[in-house]
Amino acid sequence: MTKVVHMTSVHRTYDTRIFIKECGSLAVAGYDVVLVAAHGVDELADNGVRIRGRGISRQTGVWRRWLLTVPLVVRIALAERAALYHFHDPELIIPALLMRLAGRKVIYDVHEHVPAAIRTKHYIPRALRLPLAWIADRVEQWASRGMSGIVATSPHIARRFSPERTVLIDNFALSSEFQEARRRVPYAERPFWIAYVGLISDEHGVLQTLDAMAIIAATYDVRLQLGGNFANQAIEDTLRGHLMWSRVDYHGFMSRPEMLDIFAQSRLGVVLYQPTPNNVVTSANKVFENMAAGLPVVASDFKTRSDVIDGAACGATTDPTDPVAIAEVIGRLFGDPAAADAMGRRGAAAIDSQFSWESQMPRLTTFYEHLIDGRARPADSC
Repeated sequence: MTKVVHMTSVHRTYDTRIFIKECGSLAVAGYDVVLVAAHGVDELADNGVRIRGRGISRQTGVWRRWLLTVPLVVRIALAERAALYHFHDPELIIPALLMRLAGRKVIYDVHEHVPAAIRTKHYIPRALRLPLAWIADRVEQWASRGMSGIVATSPHIARRFSPERTVLIDNFALSSEFQEARRRVPYAERPFWIAYVGLISDEHGVLQTLDAMAIIAATYDVRLQLGGNFANQAIEDTLRGHLMWSRVDYHGFMSRPEMLDIFAQSRLGVVLYQPTPNNVVTSANKVFENMAAGLPVVASDFKTRSDVIDGAACGATTDPTDPVAIAEVIGRLFGDPAAADAMGRRGAAAIDSQFSWESQMPRLTTFYEHLIDGRARPADSC
């Protein structure tokens, strides 16, 4: 059995892409999968993935992660003596290059457009963001040439790297996970619930959703089912002080079954990411999850979203900065439940036929096989 190690110093252990999709699917495919993460203990997960995290505690600051988390993650990963190492964080780039120099085969999984993301990091002084973004771009481009392979989560990200060593593994939804959620509650019997489950930050449009709810609350008994962690205290204070917070059911960080239960009872999902440089060019896993659950989706009118939603006729896109426009779309869907239900069904069908994680897994396992065997890159990798 071929052993592969996934490494993260930033993401939560049970991250959807890393743990559920990639590691879980690789275990099903017959790999011996180890995930090294800040987990605190070692354990064998139900999906067959061995988690190595003893002694690694979660650190929130960049410098604390570099000094305390990264060295432990690398040391534990190397002790596994795997055939392939697959890492998920830019802060692991330099250690990964050192692993390459030592003869290890290493894959860099690029989750976001890193230079674009740096330009909006609130903890970086504004005057330093553009210079640091430029440096990050140069470092990432230089480092990528030393990796065994690159995994990109969207076509835009894939185009930043050499096609000879890059494979596109899109961040689609795991179709099999959402089948039951589609059948639980008949659409016409659902309350006027809006669902958002994910990181709650200035960039993710929850404030604009509440502003839109204030417009339609006189017509519909609307409630927001909100799940996830607050990115910082400021956004939590802002949202809790909002007039519409009394119409929010805040669930905190949600397990996957809890999220699916909320989706199964809601009328629509919102993915109103704000127009930051990174959000505009990356694909949205949350759009695909809402579609997979059979929910009509109200999303930002970025091309990366509208191509999917308009193409599948499974919801509507709108200006994510404009509460009036958001309210108009939500009110239209609430007012025509038959049309909204049909949108949700088309979205679920599109996931099954075009946008399922199951369609991506053969690309990843083929990429693994070619890297491990030392053969040439398959022609259709990117």
